[in-house]
Amino acid sequence: MPRLDFEARDRDGVLKKYGYLDMEDGEEEEPAKMTFYGDIVSSEAWGADREPQQIVDFLAELPENKQINLYFNSPGGDAFAGVAMYNILNRWKGKRVGYVEAIAASAATMPLMACDEIHMGTGAEIMIHDPWTWTAGNAAYLRDCADRLEKVGDHYADIYAKKAAEGVTREELRQAMTAETWIDSSNAARYFDIITDGGEAAAPAASVFYKKYKAVPQHVLDALEAQEAARMAAQSAERVTAKNNQAKAADAAEERQSRAQALLCDLYLYGT
Repeated sequence: MPRLDFEARDRDGVLKKYGYLDMEDGEEEEPAKMTFYGDIVSSEAWGADREPQQIVDFLAELPENKQINLYFNSPGGDAFAGVAMYNILNRWKGKRVGYVEAIAASAATMPLMACDEIHMGTGAEIMIHDPWTWTAGNAAYLRDCADRLEKVGDHYADIYAKKAAEGVTREELRQAMTAETWIDSSNAARYFDIITDGGEAAAPAASVFYKKYKAVPQHVLDALEAQEAARMAAQSAERVTAKNNQAKAADAAEERQSRAQALLCDLYLYGT
Protein backbone atom coordinates (compact mmCIF):
# COMPACT_ATOMS: atom_id res chain seq x y z
CA MET A 1 0.00 0.00 0.00
CA PRO A 2 1.61 3.32 -1.06
CA ARG A 3 2.21 5.79 1.77
CA LEU A 4 2.76 9.48 1.16
CA ASP A 5 4.39 11.36 4.03
CA PHE A 6 3.14 14.87 4.79
CA GLU A 7 5.81 17.39 5.66
CA ALA A 8 5.88 20.90 7.09
CA ARG A 9 8.55 23.21 8.39
CA ASP A 10 8.66 24.03 12.08
CA ARG A 11 9.45 27.46 13.48
CA ASP A 12 13.17 26.76 13.06
CA GLY A 13 12.72 25.98 9.38
CA VAL A 14 13.38 22.27 9.85
CA LEU A 15 11.36 20.02 7.51
CA LYS A 16 9.52 17.45 9.63
CA LYS A 17 6.95 14.76 8.97
CA TYR A 18 3.61 15.41 10.63
CA GLY A 19 1.43 12.76 9.01
CA TYR A 20 0.87 10.65 5.98
CA LEU A 21 -1.58 9.75 3.26
CA ASP A 22 -2.31 6.05 2.78
CA MET A 23 -3.87 5.12 -0.53
CA GLU A 24 -5.11 1.64 -1.28
CA ASP A 25 -7.41 -0.05 -3.71
CA GLY A 26 -9.78 -2.31 -1.83
CA GLU A 27 -11.15 -5.61 -3.04
CA GLU A 28 -13.11 -5.49 -6.28
CA GLU A 29 -16.47 -5.43 -4.48
CA GLU A 30 -15.31 -2.96 -1.82
CA PRO A 31 -14.83 0.82 -2.17
CA ALA A 32 -11.30 2.11 -2.57
CA LYS A 33 -9.98 3.85 0.53
CA MET A 34 -8.00 7.04 0.97
CA THR A 35 -7.02 8.43 4.38
CA PHE A 36 -5.89 11.99 5.06
CA TYR A 37 -4.10 11.79 8.40
CA GLY A 38 -1.77 14.78 8.32
CA ASP A 39 -1.11 18.20 6.83
CA ILE A 40 -1.96 19.08 3.23
CA VAL A 41 1.24 20.31 1.58
CA SER A 42 2.63 21.19 -1.84
CA SER A 43 6.01 21.97 -3.37
CA GLU A 44 5.26 25.69 -3.60
CA ALA A 45 5.11 26.08 0.15
CA TRP A 46 6.73 23.00 1.67
CA GLY A 47 8.88 21.34 -0.94
CA ALA A 48 6.64 18.27 -1.27
CA ASP A 49 4.49 18.88 -4.34
CA ARG A 50 3.47 15.31 -4.87
CA GLU A 51 0.17 14.81 -3.09
CA PRO A 52 -2.14 15.91 -5.93
CA GLN A 53 -0.15 13.92 -8.46
CA GLN A 54 -0.19 10.86 -6.22
CA ILE A 55 -3.99 11.06 -6.13
CA VAL A 56 -4.06 11.31 -9.92
CA ASP A 57 -1.88 8.22 -10.17
CA PHE A 58 -4.01 6.36 -7.64
CA LEU A 59 -7.26 7.10 -9.44
CA ALA A 60 -5.70 6.07 -12.75
CA GLU A 61 -5.30 2.55 -11.36
CA LEU A 62 -8.95 2.19 -10.28
CA PRO A 63 -11.76 0.73 -12.37
CA GLU A 64 -14.00 3.40 -13.84
CA ASN A 65 -16.89 4.45 -11.59
CA LYS A 66 -15.43 2.69 -8.53
CA GLN A 67 -16.60 4.15 -5.21
CA ILE A 68 -13.99 5.90 -3.06
CA ASN A 69 -14.25 6.33 0.71
CA LEU A 70 -12.17 9.20 2.09
CA TYR A 71 -11.27 9.41 5.79
CA PHE A 72 -10.16 12.72 7.32
CA ASN A 73 -8.07 13.67 10.31
CA SER A 74 -6.21 16.66 8.92
CA PRO A 75 -5.73 20.18 10.30
CA GLY A 76 -5.15 21.58 6.80
CA GLY A 77 -2.13 23.03 5.08
CA ASP A 78 -1.40 24.44 1.65
CA ALA A 79 -4.45 26.15 0.14
CA PHE A 80 -3.47 25.58 -3.49
CA ALA A 81 -2.81 21.87 -2.91
CA GLY A 82 -6.26 21.62 -1.36
CA VAL A 83 -7.93 23.14 -4.43
CA ALA A 84 -5.93 20.82 -6.68
CA MET A 85 -7.13 17.82 -4.69
CA TYR A 86 -10.72 19.04 -4.94
CA ASN A 87 -10.54 19.36 -8.71
CA ILE A 88 -8.84 15.97 -9.14
CA LEU A 89 -11.39 14.16 -7.00
CA ASN A 90 -14.33 16.11 -8.39
CA ARG A 91 -13.55 14.75 -11.86
CA TRP A 92 -13.86 11.16 -10.65
CA LYS A 93 -17.06 9.59 -11.98
CA GLY A 94 -17.45 7.08 -9.17
CA LYS A 95 -19.22 7.87 -5.90
CA ARG A 96 -17.12 9.67 -3.30
CA VAL A 97 -18.00 9.34 0.39
CA GLY A 98 -16.18 11.39 3.04
CA TYR A 99 -15.85 10.61 6.75
CA VAL A 100 -14.57 13.24 9.18
CA GLU A 101 -12.98 11.05 11.83
CA ALA A 102 -11.58 13.92 13.90
CA ILE A 103 -10.58 17.08 12.01
CA ALA A 104 -11.03 18.44 8.50
CA ALA A 105 -9.79 22.00 8.67
CA SER A 106 -8.68 24.67 6.22
CA ALA A 107 -7.22 23.10 3.06
CA ALA A 108 -8.38 19.64 4.15
CA THR A 109 -11.97 20.78 3.58
CA MET A 110 -11.32 20.94 -0.15
CA PRO A 111 -11.01 17.18 -0.84
CA LEU A 112 -13.83 16.74 1.68
CA MET A 113 -16.10 19.01 -0.36
CA ALA A 114 -15.41 16.87 -3.42
CA CYS A 115 -17.36 14.06 -1.76
CA ASP A 116 -20.90 13.30 -2.84
CA GLU A 117 -21.75 12.36 0.73
CA ILE A 118 -20.15 13.65 3.93
CA HIS A 119 -20.35 12.00 7.37
CA MET A 120 -19.06 13.28 10.70
CA GLY A 121 -19.20 11.77 14.17
CA THR A 122 -19.77 13.29 17.60
CA GLY A 123 -16.81 15.50 18.55
CA ALA A 124 -15.45 15.73 15.01
CA GLU A 125 -14.73 19.21 13.65
CA ILE A 126 -14.75 20.98 10.28
CA MET A 127 -13.07 24.38 10.17
CA ILE A 128 -13.42 27.01 7.45
CA HIS A 129 -11.47 30.26 7.38
CA ASP A 130 -9.85 32.78 5.08
CA PRO A 131 -6.65 31.32 3.62
CA TRP A 132 -3.41 32.76 4.94
CA THR A 133 0.29 32.46 4.23
CA TRP A 134 3.65 33.79 5.32
CA THR A 135 5.99 35.42 2.85
CA ALA A 136 8.52 38.19 2.33
CA GLY A 137 9.12 40.72 -0.38
CA ASN A 138 8.60 44.30 -1.46
CA ALA A 139 5.30 46.17 -1.42
CA ALA A 140 4.30 45.14 -4.94
CA TYR A 141 4.96 41.50 -4.23
CA LEU A 142 3.04 41.58 -0.95
CA ARG A 143 0.06 43.27 -2.64
CA ASP A 144 0.11 40.55 -5.28
CA CYS A 145 0.17 37.88 -2.56
CA ALA A 146 -2.79 39.51 -0.84
CA ASP A 147 -4.73 39.61 -4.12
CA ARG A 148 -4.03 35.95 -4.78
CA LEU A 149 -5.09 35.02 -1.25
CA GLU A 150 -8.34 36.90 -1.74
CA LYS A 151 -9.00 34.99 -4.95
CA VAL A 152 -8.25 31.67 -3.26
CA GLY A 153 -10.72 32.62 -0.52
CA ASP A 154 -13.34 33.33 -3.16
CA HIS A 155 -12.65 29.95 -4.79
CA TYR A 156 -13.11 28.27 -1.41
CA ALA A 157 -16.41 30.07 -0.90
CA ASP A 158 -17.62 28.99 -4.35
CA ILE A 159 -16.78 25.38 -3.52
CA TYR A 160 -18.40 25.57 -0.08
CA ALA A 161 -21.56 27.02 -1.62
CA LYS A 162 -21.98 23.87 -3.72
CA LYS A 163 -22.26 21.84 -0.50
CA ALA A 164 -24.20 24.42 1.49
CA ALA A 165 -27.28 23.46 3.46
CA GLU A 166 -30.58 24.58 1.99
CA GLY A 167 -31.06 28.31 2.41
CA VAL A 168 -27.40 29.06 3.24
CA THR A 169 -25.89 31.65 0.89
CA ARG A 170 -22.36 32.02 -0.39
CA GLU A 171 -22.10 35.37 1.39
CA GLU A 172 -22.97 33.75 4.72
CA LEU A 173 -20.29 31.14 4.19
CA ARG A 174 -17.79 33.85 3.25
CA GLN A 175 -18.55 35.62 6.52
CA ALA A 176 -18.12 32.34 8.39
CA MET A 177 -14.72 31.95 6.74
CA THR A 178 -13.65 35.43 7.84
CA ALA A 179 -14.68 34.62 11.41
CA GLU A 180 -12.83 31.24 11.35
CA THR A 181 -15.78 28.97 12.06
CA TRP A 182 -15.48 25.54 13.67
CA ILE A 183 -18.35 23.23 12.80
CA ASP A 184 -19.27 20.10 14.76
CA SER A 185 -22.13 17.62 14.57
CA SER A 186 -24.37 19.89 16.64
CA ASN A 187 -24.31 22.79 14.19
CA ALA A 188 -23.23 21.15 10.91
CA ALA A 189 -26.73 21.43 9.43
CA ARG A 190 -26.50 25.22 9.76
CA TYR A 191 -23.78 25.30 7.13
CA PHE A 192 -23.50 22.17 5.01
CA ASP A 193 -25.40 19.17 3.77
CA ILE A 194 -23.76 16.69 6.15
CA ILE A 195 -24.84 13.39 7.69
CA THR A 196 -24.09 13.27 11.42
CA ASP A 197 -23.26 9.82 12.77
CA GLY A 198 -23.26 8.66 16.36
CA GLY A 199 -19.67 7.45 16.49
CA GLU A 200 -17.10 9.20 18.66
CA ALA A 201 -14.35 11.22 17.00
CA ALA A 202 -10.77 9.99 16.90
CA ALA A 203 -7.95 11.96 18.51
CA PRO A 204 -7.01 14.96 16.35
CA ALA A 205 -3.88 14.72 14.24
CA ALA A 206 -0.95 16.67 15.66
CA SER A 207 0.28 19.65 13.65
CA VAL A 208 1.98 23.03 13.88
CA PHE A 209 -1.04 24.61 12.22
CA TYR A 210 -3.21 24.73 15.34
CA LYS A 211 -0.98 27.50 16.66
CA LYS A 212 -1.92 29.60 13.62
CA TYR A 213 -5.67 29.31 14.19
CA LYS A 214 -7.48 31.72 16.47
CA ALA A 215 -10.58 29.82 17.60
CA VAL A 216 -9.58 26.18 18.10
CA PRO A 217 -12.24 24.50 20.31
CA GLN A 218 -11.11 23.78 23.85
CA HIS A 219 -11.80 20.06 23.57
CA VAL A 220 -9.44 19.88 20.58
CA LEU A 221 -6.74 21.75 22.50
CA ASP A 222 -7.29 19.46 25.51
CA ALA A 223 -6.95 16.37 23.29
CA LEU A 224 -3.77 17.72 21.71
CA GLU A 225 -2.35 18.57 25.13
CA ALA A 226 -3.14 15.06 26.35
CA GLN A 227 -1.44 13.58 23.29
CA GLU A 228 1.62 15.75 23.86
CA ALA A 229 1.72 14.78 27.55
CA ALA A 230 1.48 11.10 26.61
CA ARG A 231 4.23 11.55 24.04
CA MET A 232 6.49 13.28 26.55
CA ALA A 233 5.75 10.60 29.16
CA ALA A 234 6.60 7.88 26.64
CA GLN A 235 9.84 9.64 25.74
CA SER A 236 10.69 10.03 29.43
CA ALA A 237 9.99 6.34 30.03
CA GLU A 238 12.19 5.46 27.06
CA ARG A 239 15.00 7.63 28.45
CA VAL A 240 14.67 5.99 31.89
CA THR A 241 14.69 2.52 30.30
CA ALA A 242 17.72 3.42 28.19
CA LYS A 243 19.50 4.82 31.26
CA ASN A 244 18.69 1.69 33.29
CA ASN A 245 19.90 -0.51 30.45
CA GLN A 246 23.12 1.47 30.26
CA ALA A 247 23.59 1.14 34.03
CA LYS A 248 22.96 -2.62 33.86
CA ALA A 249 25.38 -2.93 30.97
CA ALA A 250 27.99 -0.96 32.93
CA ASP A 251 27.44 -3.12 36.02
CA ALA A 252 27.74 -6.27 33.92
CA ALA A 253 30.94 -4.99 32.32
CA GLU A 254 32.34 -4.10 35.74
CA GLU A 255 31.45 -7.55 37.06
CA ARG A 256 33.14 -9.21 34.08
CA GLN A 257 36.20 -7.09 34.65
CA SER A 258 36.27 -8.01 38.33
CA ARG A 259 35.98 -11.68 37.49
CA ALA A 260 38.76 -11.39 34.94
CA GLN A 261 40.99 -9.65 37.47
CA ALA A 262 40.20 -12.31 40.10
CA LEU A 263 41.00 -15.05 37.59
CA LEU A 264 44.30 -13.42 36.72
CA CYS A 265 45.09 -13.07 40.40
CA ASP A 266 44.37 -16.75 40.96
CA LEU A 267 46.53 -17.71 38.01
CA TYR A 268 49.33 -15.53 39.37
CA LEU A 269 49.09 -17.10 42.80
CA TYR A 270 48.92 -20.59 41.28
CA GLY A 271 51.90 -19.86 39.15
CA THR A 272 54.00 -18.74 42.10
